[in-house]
Amino acid sequence: MIARISTWEGSAEQLEGWKSGVLNRVKPMVEKLDGNAGALFLLDRDQGRAYTITLWKDEEAARNSDAAAGGSQVRTKADSGATMQSWSPRCEVVAKI
Repeated sequence: MIARISTWEGSAEQLEGWKSGVLNRVKPMVEKLDGNAGALFLLDRDQGRAYTITLWKDEEAARNSDAAAGGSQVRTKADSGATMQSWSPRCEVVAKI
Protein backbone atom coordinates (compact mmCIF):
# COMPACT_ATOMS: atom_id res chain seq x y z
CA MET A 1 0.00 0.00 0.00
CA ILE A 2 1.20 3.50 -0.87
CA ALA A 3 0.31 6.85 0.74
CA ARG A 4 0.52 10.34 -0.73
CA ILE A 5 0.80 13.09 1.90
CA SER A 6 0.30 16.82 1.38
CA THR A 7 0.68 19.63 3.92
CA TRP A 8 -1.18 22.89 3.33
CA GLU A 9 -0.94 26.25 5.12
CA GLY A 10 -3.13 29.31 5.13
CA SER A 11 -5.18 31.81 7.04
CA ALA A 12 -8.38 30.75 8.78
CA GLU A 13 -10.34 31.94 5.75
CA GLN A 14 -8.07 30.11 3.30
CA LEU A 15 -8.32 26.89 5.29
CA GLU A 16 -12.12 27.16 5.31
CA GLY A 17 -11.85 27.38 1.52
CA TRP A 18 -9.59 24.31 1.57
CA LYS A 19 -12.17 22.47 3.69
CA SER A 20 -15.01 23.43 1.36
CA GLY A 21 -13.01 22.24 -1.64
CA VAL A 22 -12.27 18.92 0.06
CA LEU A 23 -15.90 18.27 0.92
CA ASN A 24 -17.40 19.41 -2.38
CA ARG A 25 -14.78 18.45 -4.94
CA VAL A 26 -11.69 16.55 -3.76
CA LYS A 27 -13.26 13.81 -1.63
CA PRO A 28 -15.81 12.78 -4.30
CA MET A 29 -13.09 12.81 -6.97
CA VAL A 30 -10.63 10.70 -4.92
CA GLU A 31 -13.36 8.17 -4.02
CA LYS A 32 -13.90 7.43 -7.72
CA LEU A 33 -10.25 6.82 -8.63
CA ASP A 34 -9.28 3.22 -9.34
CA GLY A 35 -7.09 1.71 -6.66
CA ASN A 36 -8.03 4.17 -3.92
CA ALA A 37 -7.80 2.52 -0.50
CA GLY A 38 -9.00 5.46 1.60
CA ALA A 39 -8.14 9.02 2.48
CA LEU A 40 -7.91 11.38 5.44
CA PHE A 41 -8.35 15.14 5.24
CA LEU A 42 -7.16 16.80 8.45
CA LEU A 43 -7.47 20.41 9.59
CA ASP A 44 -5.36 21.93 12.42
CA ARG A 45 -6.85 25.37 12.94
CA ASP A 46 -4.47 26.24 15.79
CA GLN A 47 -1.39 25.74 13.61
CA GLY A 48 -2.95 27.05 10.40
CA ARG A 49 -2.33 23.78 8.59
CA ALA A 50 -4.25 21.09 6.76
CA TYR A 51 -3.11 17.64 5.73
CA THR A 52 -4.22 15.26 3.03
CA ILE A 53 -3.34 11.57 3.18
CA THR A 54 -4.54 9.41 0.33
CA LEU A 55 -4.01 5.66 0.30
CA TRP A 56 -3.48 3.54 -2.81
CA LYS A 57 -3.61 -0.24 -3.11
CA ASP A 58 -0.22 -0.35 -4.86
CA GLU A 59 2.43 1.68 -6.66
CA GLU A 60 0.62 1.40 -10.00
CA ALA A 61 -2.61 2.83 -8.54
CA ALA A 62 -0.68 5.70 -6.94
CA ARG A 63 1.12 6.42 -10.20
CA ASN A 64 -2.14 6.30 -12.16
CA SER A 65 -3.64 8.91 -9.82
CA ASP A 66 -0.76 11.39 -10.25
CA ALA A 67 -2.45 13.49 -12.94
CA ALA A 68 -5.65 13.80 -10.93
CA ALA A 69 -3.65 14.74 -7.83
CA GLY A 70 -1.66 17.40 -9.64
CA GLY A 71 -4.76 18.98 -11.16
CA SER A 72 -6.57 18.91 -7.84
CA GLN A 73 -3.67 20.59 -6.04
CA VAL A 74 -3.55 23.42 -8.58
CA ARG A 75 -7.30 23.97 -8.34
CA THR A 76 -7.28 23.83 -4.53
CA LYS A 77 -4.62 26.53 -4.38
CA ALA A 78 -6.48 28.71 -6.89
CA ASP A 79 -9.87 28.27 -5.18
CA SER A 80 -8.79 28.63 -1.55
CA GLY A 81 -5.55 30.58 -1.54
CA ALA A 82 -4.00 27.95 0.76
CA THR A 83 -0.50 26.92 -0.25
CA MET A 84 0.99 23.45 -0.30
CA GLN A 85 4.12 23.44 1.87
CA SER A 86 5.20 19.86 1.37
CA TRP A 87 4.27 16.85 -0.69
CA SER A 88 5.38 13.25 -0.39
CA PRO A 89 4.11 11.53 -3.52
CA ARG A 90 5.13 8.02 -2.46
CA CYS A 91 5.33 6.65 1.08
CA GLU A 92 5.23 2.98 1.82
CA VAL A 93 2.48 2.15 4.29
CA VAL A 94 4.18 -0.11 6.79
CA ALA A 95 1.05 -0.86 8.85
CA LYS A 96 -2.61 0.12 8.79
CA ILE A 97 -5.09 -0.76 11.50
